[in-house]
Amino acid sequence: MDLAVTLADGGECIADLATLRQQPDLFGQVASTPTAWRVLDSIGEPMQERLLAARAQARARVWSFGMGPARATLDFDSTLVEVESENKEQAAPNWKHGFGPHPLLVYLDETGEALAGQLRPGNAGANTAQDHVELLDAALAQLPLPTRAEDSEQGLELLVRKQAGRVSGWVAYTLSRSERVYSCGLAASDFDQTHVLVIVAHAYLPRGFELGLRFRYITGFPYTPPSGGYYDADSDVYSPAHGPVNTARLADSNAIDFHIDKTFLFKRWLLKLYLDVSSGTLVPTPLTGEAAVR
Repeated sequence: MDLAVTLADGGECIADLATLRQQPDLFGQVASTPTAWRVLDSIGEPMQERLLAARAQARARVWSFGMGPARATLDFDSTLVEVESENKEQAAPNWKHGFGPHPLLVYLDETGEALAGQLRPGNAGANTAQDHVELLDAALAQLPLPTRAEDSEQGLELLVRKQAGRVSGWVAYTLSRSERVYSCGLAASDFDQTHVLVIVAHAYLPRGFELGLRFRYITGFPYTPPSGGYYDADSDVYSPAHGPVNTARLADSNAIDFHIDKTFLFKRWLLKLYLDVSSGTLVPTPLTGEAAVR
């Protein structure tokens, strides 16, 4: 409890318990710094798992009262921490010629909450894929993402952003299910798309070059497949006989767009040349179901 109050009061280390000890009338007896250290040092992996589960349950409880954000944006942040002692955990030389650990953290942008963190050595890379995947799993486990059962729509939106030096990017993913009532009953709406994935990356390269990349993956729209047809001899027209409403889907689509430009700097002006390649995979965007039937 003393450590929790210290954190709520703006404390950053165990030694900040001294602030509470200086106010005994308000906080009573406060644990000593060695006692607090022994308590933290005794926390093993089973206890950590129970603490993480308790945090997730508390967050889900608060969000159930309507206090959760409308969307979840995860910000990854790797920070170099400078220390003076070689005995500090994970302390090592870093790429900025400093010395200390290189922790990686994930924050929920909408609320500023720290969802997960990983203490890493100072020489750990800022863009190590394995560290990001493990931390993403830990962060998602802290979020009560499933939609409430009474909601009319089902799905989630996720945005993950990352910036490290000259490289930045984000991943946006939408999982959704949209239905509407037809004369035949409940079925997928005309514009229902189960999966939408967008990946964007940008990098500043040496010699004034910049490189951009965008990848898109989209689930095809639903449509009502024809189950047959008949010929009207009076009007000389073939008319389709439709099957169950929106029980078929167009093929999924994906595309990759590239952008590269080069900037030339002169004394009083600059020149920028660029090249754009759109839909590099040559897979067209899906048509609507109505166009597919025609």
